[in-house]
Amino acid sequence: MYKNNRKGVTLACALSVSLLLAACGGGSDGGSAATGAGSAAPQAPQVAQGIFVDAPVVGMAYRSGDLSGVTDDSGHFSYVPGQPVTFSVGGVVIGTAAAQPVMTPVSLVPGAADETNDTVTNIGSFLQSLDSGGNLAQAIRIAPSSAQALAGRSLNFQQAPSAFAADAAVLAAVQAASPQGKLVPAVSAQAHLRGQSLCLYAGTWRLNGPSHVGYAFDVTVSEIDGSVSGTRILSDGSKYVVGGQVRQTASGWQISGSVTEKLAQNSFATVELFSGEFTDLNHVGGVYGTQVNATFKGGWNGSRLSGAQACGGSAASTVPAGAVGYADFHYNAAGMAPLQASVLDKGIGQSGVLTLGGNRITVVPQADGGYQWGSPVQYGMNFHQLLLAPDLPVASMVCLAANVNDGTDGLKSTDVLVAQNAIRITSAQQLAGQSFSQYWEDCRRDGLSSSAPVPQAYSSLSVDSAGKATLTLAGAAPVTLSADQFSALLAGTPTDQLGLPGSGSWFQAYGAATPDGVRYVLVEHGVQATDASRGYVGVWVR
Repeated sequence: MYKNNRKGVTLACALSVSLLLAACGGGSDGGSAATGAGSAAPQAPQVAQGIFVDAPVVGMAYRSGDLSGVTDDSGHFSYVPGQPVTFSVGGVVIGTAAAQPVMTPVSLVPGAADETNDTVTNIGSFLQSLDSGGNLAQAIRIAPSSAQALAGRSLNFQQAPSAFAADAAVLAAVQAASPQGKLVPAVSAQAHLRGQSLCLYAGTWRLNGPSHVGYAFDVTVSEIDGSVSGTRILSDGSKYVVGGQVRQTASGWQISGSVTEKLAQNSFATVELFSGEFTDLNHVGGVYGTQVNATFKGGWNGSRLSGAQACGGSAASTVPAGAVGYADFHYNAAGMAPLQASVLDKGIGQSGVLTLGGNRITVVPQADGGYQWGSPVQYGMNFHQLLLAPDLPVASMVCLAANVNDGTDGLKSTDVLVAQNAIRITSAQQLAGQSFSQYWEDCRRDGLSSSAPVPQAYSSLSVDSAGKATLTLAGAAPVTLSADQFSALLAGTPTDQLGLPGSGSWFQAYGAATPDGVRYVLVEHGVQATDASRGYVGVWVR
């Protein structure tokens, strides 16, 4: 599904976590009538500070030992190490678990591995429904009035999401306490939980030996989508490119990716895949193996280099209050990392402002419910609708004016924007059975001008049940990628390292909940090695 002249998109904030420990000590008072001469006075318990994340939750009550309060503007709570902590809103107990520096809904459910657990999903749906701030990407803000409306109530989170959504007590509680008056759907709650939890591992990491050459690579885990990227160039000109993805699985938080070796004197390249698991917020390790030589395999480890920040801590500096964020893939950006941008979304029927790089672009509502893009945008296209915000698309293409003699009909696609709550996909198996029958560039299908002959067949990309991908470009022979090669492509390996046509191009895949179910988009972007101004950006959709 695509619609013309539509509104900007949302993007997810994913940031790293800080752990603050504050010791409250006691000591000997030299003796007293109460304690006896020379005995030690009772020692005050140590107090630590944690953070609760489903985006940071603000205004949720907690109790740990004799400590109690509500989570602050960053989602922080105080606890006594070794003591359990109970979270609640009004009379509704969200859950109790051993207190930890970082807690999520998963932490509150014994045996839960990730956000797909029924109880975890229900907790996420309920908390997200209580948000009064209007920007779940920054924080879930629970107003005092919502807590008051839930006084004396209790809910059963331990049921199937479908039963939870139909539970009369749940419906009454949400109607009374939710600013929107409705429960966030399970699929949207899971997507939000998954995306927000990426904040725990964002930052700079050093991976020691994730390939047979044994080098250490400094990589960045994106605050936006969990993508992993890094480059190391040796003195002889040899180049190593690292790409990958951090994601949560049933067994915990994992990392996977590839190391591509490009020698300086020829075009020979090897691709080695690596995978691993985070043992805590500061350490990771796993195994690697090459695709071409089974003897090249072994173990690796890594540790965090950057200092951790609180989840949500930089949201205000990236996405202004009252705005929503998105990833901006710019046409002449070399590499995978998207830029930051924001949309001042004043709601349906009111004008807003798109901040795109240095430009501030007015967007004006239209009679059909979409938006008209202001100068210098000449044309905009939207693809799919977000389930929770149908007036916002999953992805948008922005086209500016171009030379009409350049085969572009006077339009140049300069940016593709991807919603923050879309989930990054780096495994071919996650796209098994999917097909992308349309490729759009320069706001034209296949980037063809209106005067160009209609091709016998348009470009397409299909993925079979095993994850093998077949890429067919209009007028060219199909190119087939194995599941491993396609995974390497999605994880950040450039196209020219995998034998695909062209050079200096990157692919990224995203999935998002829409009114029509989960829908996927592929962003393709890159630059020409000889002229960065000749870069391009396009999008593949169903």
